Amino acid sequence: MTKYVMLYHRGTAEAKQSGQIHKQWMDWFESIGENLLDGGNPFELGKEVNKSSTKDLKKEQYPAAGYSIINAKDYDEATKIAKGCPVLDDSDEAYVRVFECINM
Repeated sequence: MTKYVMLYHRGTAEAKQSGQIHKQWMDWFESIGENLLDGGNPFELGKEVNKSSTKDLKKEQYPAAGYSIINAKDYDEATKIAKGCPVLDDSDEAYVRVFECINM
């Protein structure tokens, strides 16, 4: 199995605010089963850091809303899992980015 990081992006759409969203996330995590390594957390406002400065990011500068880490046999399986993510809606503004982790 290979480790993958999924970054959740909401674009300009706001997060679902219903009481159902928590249940949808828990159901999705349960469907991933033992391949869910870290359910992750949602993100707050962030900072950009380089050698000479640190600046606050505005919400529109980073649409990443949170992350999870999973195990999957390959990208096909990882993307299939990502397609069930509750952050996805009918717009193209909400999406999941999937990254394979390199073993070091």
